[in-house]
Amino acid sequence: MHSAEKLSLEQIRFAGSSQRGLRFESENRRQMYAWVESVLIEHSYAKLGKVARGLLRRYIETMTA
Repeated sequence: MHSAEKLSLEQIRFAGSSQRGLRFESENRRQMYAWVESVLIEHSYAKLGKVARGLLRRYIETMTA
């Protein structure tokens, strides 16, 4: 998924229950970390509330596991 960081939190919430086979594939760790960083920046992670931060963390965990 090339533009996963462009998803809104509502789209992430909806997709979270249906992403069983969907993952972010990277060639190396640096690329993976760059993707995670871009997702966090895109959603202004530091400014989100507790529930939204948890949702975003679960999304990243699911996509990178």
